[in-house]
Amino acid sequence: HKIHMYNRFVHPDVYQIMRHFEQKGFIELTDFLEPSGVPDKLKTTPARTLEINMVNDCFYKYKSVYEFIVIIDPDEVMMPKRKNETKWEDFLRSVPGDPGKFDYFSFRSVTFPPTFHAGFEGIPKYYYMLQHFQRSTTFKEQPTLVFYQGKSIVRPENVLVVNQHGAVKCHNKVCKRTVMPENTWQLNHYRDTVASAKENITVLDTSLLKFKEMLMKNVERTLRQTQFSV
Repeated sequence: HKIHMYNRFVHPDVYQIMRHFEQKGFIELTDFLEPSGVPDKLKTTPARTLEINMVNDCFYKYKSVYEFIVIIDPDEVMMPKRKNETKWEDFLRSVPGDPGKFDYFSFRSVTFPPTFHAGFEGIPKYYYMLQHFQRSTTFKEQPTLVFYQGKSIVRPENVLVVNQHGAVKCHNKVCKRTVMPENTWQLNHYRDTVASAKENITVLDTSLLKFKEMLMKNVERTLRQTQFSV
């Protein structure tokens, strides 16, 4: 496994933690800014375009190294819904049909609105994800759309170009994808912006709790190692 993260105007506290994990060899960190020498009047590159540059930079670094590449944001979690599934590779058990036939595997996105704070006993308030267990009943994207709001695991063998959500161009063919059934895997999106009216219709989803002990143990250890105050 390899985690590659890009630094583009992150908060100094977040950068401190990213550097810590880089020094431990857990992640590879790349500073990613607009190209130098660009006239001021042209320095308006949309964030989405820069994101596409980042994910393709990462994709080509590891295209010939790994069997699968995951495209995901730091505020998202690809969440297994079944109790016995806890690892990335477990998703293959839930793929509809033969996994070998697909170039990428899409995970449907669902929002955990910031307005619904669970306040679980024994979980400190700085565990944002472990304090939010009310999710929207509405999954954002429609599985029939080419460009959708979920994220994907890509099989790079046949893929040429990716974007923030999945494969865009494949070798001599249309990229073939499948959508993971939402009762097996989903993409938890812990956005900190105000939710829409639809997203404020919520249900309880405590699937993340199965990782609670591991998460808290690792976070507390990191806080001690970095002498980081929260």
